[in-house]
Amino acid sequence: LSFRIKNADKDDKSYINELQNNFVSMNIEDYSIQNKTDPYKPLIEVYKFTKENAYDKIGDKIYFNPLLFFAKTKNPFITEKREYPIDFKYPTSDTYMINITIPDGYTVESMPESASLELPDGIGKFAFMISKTGNNIQLRVTSDMNVPLVPAVYYEILQDYFKIIVEKETEKVVLAKI
Repeated sequence: LSFRIKNADKDDKSYINELQNNFVSMNIEDYSIQNKTDPYKPLIEVYKFTKENAYDKIGDKIYFNPLLFFAKTKNPFITEKREYPIDFKYPTSDTYMINITIPDGYTVESMPESASLELPDGIGKFAFMISKTGNNIQLRVTSDMNVPLVPAVYYEILQDYFKIIVEKETEKVVLAKI
């Protein structure tokens, strides 16, 4: 819904230019979008991209975040207490599927472990699934918030939940030179 409202009047070229400008040194290729105007179907974006400076190289090792610019880096729940319900506006379901090709001459030294979390009473869930096959790393991250309004009694649980999500989504893959 948010994407559709924000980008309703933009053509693909304008949107791609905006994305490339928001994420410095990124070049997007083979962009496609499905269900942009159909609110009854999930919005699906598919594209390939190259991005400079998306990793840190220290000695013979490369460190990078496999979620790249999609990672949540800040917990939105930072106040100590909450007395009013948390309004997410509407239920959401976000899924990111990322395929990364390991550069020639490197191997995976370490990568984050897969993990899943679930909020009580079916409020929401999070899954981080990562695997290596051949010279590819496949990552699937799903985050669901099933209710639009969460009572304040769940605030501390939400704080911890998002803290764990931020920690998981900012873990690094380490590649070592062969």
